[in-house]
Formats: sequence, structure tokens, C-alpha cells
Amino acid sequence: MPSFPALAPGPRIGLSVLAFVLCWVSGGHVSSAQYASDIYSARAMGMGGAVRTLPTDGCAVDLNPAAMAMFSSYLVDAGYRYYGPQGAHSATLSAVDALTSRVASGFRWELGSADNLPGPEPDGWVVVGDTSRETLHYRGQSYRLGFGFPLHERVLAGATLAWYRSKIAAGDALEDTDFSSKFSLSFGSQVQLTPAVRVALVGTNLIPTRTEAYPTTVAAGVSGLAGGMALAALDLVVDFTSLRDIEGAPAITRENITVNVHVGGQALLAGHIPIRAGFYTERQNGSAYATVGTGIETPRGRIGYALRYRVRGGTGDSAFDGPLTHLFFIGAVIGK
Repeated sequence: MPSFPALAPGPRIGLSVLAFVLCWVSGGHVSSAQYASDIYSARAMGMGGAVRTLPTDGCAVDLNPAAMAMFSSYLVDAGYRYYGPQGAHSATLSAVDALTSRVASGFRWELGSADNLPGPEPDGWVVVGDTSRETLHYRGQSYRLGFGFPLHERVLAGATLAWYRSKIAAGDALEDTDFSSKFSLSFGSQVQLTPAVRVALVGTNLIPTRTEAYPTTVAAGVSGLAGGMALAALDLVVDFTSLRDIEGAPAITRENITVNVHVGGQALLAGHIPIRAGFYTERQNGSAYATVGTGIETPRGRIGYALRYRVRGGTGDSAFDGPLTHLFFIGAVIGK
């Protein structure tokens, strides 16, 4: 379990390689790309996504780029997810350099593929081909470049540039369909109030993408560390665009803005075994999830597992919103 490190780079040099991630989702169908919560790592999922004050892996590029400035190490991670019989897959690759200079930099790439999706086309997508057919096909890629830097001994800031490319088509028309591109920009900040307490403010996709997979959100988070052995965190996320894009509304209104709650914690047993639990909501699709996670962490390697169970709601039209999600994680740390 990470403690709160000093903001200035220290003498420790680390290279963390996440050997592989496997995820499968049971039940449901796919109607569009992933939900926003599918960028979570095993640690983030186990804590209900409440990690914006202290993301400790490559998902910091997405959840709070400012936090990369506290890593004081090199980090590389890779992941693969399989979403069940609908033929949906995604792979991610992230790299963070927070050691070479005071400005930490990170890159995150994601590839998504889904076949046998139920029609008709999801709201907000332009589909090529005969949409009366029962299945659709989706391909997507995203590229994110993030930077984190200290403004003060206890204040970090960061920004992430994102390029999203995707296409969806019916039948055999996928190869003849061009990718559509979306560009966006995110900002993050983190303040260390005391050695044990940090707060964060993050704005994600502040240039709207007009797709529910990449919503415009503003999040505030707080986390506290107890004796270096336990961590508790709370994030409140205001989602401005998901419900608008799901409903196909022409503008953002008070009625289609949602507020989601993420709460989670972690305790470290015997110095090496993290026990994680969390809860979060996705009001844009009427869902709520309970999460748990565990693993083994040593100075040289990590093994992790997280389980997500949908306790309420769900649209029932997406494999990414299945009732049960498992996520496995293996990592290795090389050097000091």
C-alpha cells in the first residue's frame, strides 16, 4: 500500500511492469464503447474508483495527471480485458516517467474491439451499413499524453491531451468505414493538507467529445492515511454529458447532469496483503456497484485481484455493464 511520498524526486528508481491484466464481464449486451469506469486498474476498481487523490499506476494519466509528479519512478503497465460472449476486447499500454525531470510525463494507449453488438445503433453514433441487421461492429483507439509537475512543495498540477478514434458499422461495412476523431483536454490538481490528508480537483474531457464513453466530468476527492497501514478515500464526480449523449439531447441542462459517488478503502495486512473495498454509482445508466480487491505486494512484485458486482440498475444493453466483473493483475518491480 503506498504511503504519501515527498513531492520532490527521491533516490529511489523503480520500473514497474504489469505483466498482464485479464478481465471478463458476464451477461448483458454492448450498445457502444466502454463506460468511463472501464479505465480503472485493479487497485482503482477494488477501491470503487476513489483514487483520484492517489492513483499509483498508469490510470493516473486518466484520473489525475497531477499525481504522476509524486511517483519518483519509472512505470510501465499493460492490460487486456475480455468482455464476454459479445466479442468485446480492449487492451491498454501506459508509461510514466516521473524521475528524469521535475515534470513527470505519461502516455496511455487503448485499443477497443467489439463484434456481435445488438442493433439499432446507439445514440450519438453514425453507423454505416444496414442498421436493420441484428449486429454491429465497433473499433476504437485512444491516445493520451499527460504531464504532472509540482507548483509548490505540497501542490501538484497536471494536464492530459487525448485523441479518441472510433468507428461503428453494421454487417460487412466496417472495413469501408472511416474512423471519426475526437480531441479533448483534462486538468488535474492535488494538494497535501497534512502528511496524512490529500485533496484533489480534476476536470476530464473538458472539450466535449459527444460520446458517452468519454464524458466531460469534474471531480473532487479527499483521502486519508492512518499509520501507513490503512487508506480511506471519497470522490464526488459531476458528469455533465453522459446522460445528454445517451438521450441524444441537444444541450446540457440541469436535468441531464448527474453526480456520482465513489468511496473506498484499503488496509495492509502483514505488510504485504492489501484488502480493498469500495462502492460507486453511475447514475447516467442507473447503476450502482460494490467492489472488493486483494493481492500480494512486495518490493519486487505485485499480484492483485478485484471483483465488481452490480447491486442496482443497469441498462441491460451493454457487456460493459454486466452484473459481475473480475479483474486480475500481475506486476513486477525492478530496481531501486
